[in-house]
Amino acid sequence: KKAYDMLKGGGRLVLITKSNPSLWDLLYRNIWKKSGFKQNKISYKKARELFYKTGFKHISISPVIVRLPIFCEGNNEIPLLPIFLTAYVLKLFKFCSRFYYLLPFSESYCISGIK
Repeated sequence: KKAYDMLKGGGRLVLITKSNPSLWDLLYRNIWKKSGFKQNKISYKKARELFYKTGFKHISISPVIVRLPIFCEGNNEIPLLPIFLTAYVLKLFKFCSRFYYLLPFSESYCISGIK
């Protein structure tokens, strides 16, 4: 609501946030809990609802990062993917970020709306 009020008519709010839920949560939950790290996340469905209720028009939402934690070289990831395939699979994930229906599999998403 505060961001909406700060915008001029026709102004756009763009928000990028972590997805909730996310496969990353399942993998890192115990590590984050032990470290005291906390994240406040909002699902893309709830974010879209809040944008509508606030009065935004022309709301768009899309995945920002579609990437699974399956790389051998990753930090605390499930090492399923051989190193020689990493570059090819990352290109595939980048391509997949264009598709709205992959939102449930994205690490983060972008939502925008116009006042």
